[in-house]
Amino acid sequence: MSEGLPRGRHLILDGEVSEVLSDEALAAAMLRIVASIGMTALAPPVLRPHPWGPSGWVMLQESHMCYDYFYQRAVCVDLFSCRDFDVREAERLIMQEFKITMVTNRLSLERGFAPTMERT
Repeated sequence: MSEGLPRGRHLILDGEVSEVLSDEALAAAMLRIVASIGMTALAPPVLRPHPWGPSGWVMLQESHMCYDYFYQRAVCVDLFSCRDFDVREAERLIMQEFKITMVTNRLSLERGFAPTMERT
């Protein structure tokens, strides 16, 4: 990442899954993922049922992670941090923990302020 004001990473990963995990397994998976890439959960994950499939999120000291399942066969995962993280490792962990068998969309962005912007 460039020098300058704080920058972060945003990973968006969508994929087909072999199974939808239980609420307890989803909460544990989210906490394992964020801890493994050096982030800190501020509270336990929030999980919500939905007719299309469960959704959940966890607020992080560094930002957030969330997911949405669709029709019990696909998941969309969003991981944003105001600091850099190992995108490849995060992707590997997300695929492993959420049982993703095929990635259908993947986007990794560098986020934040441009180095030339001044703080106000």
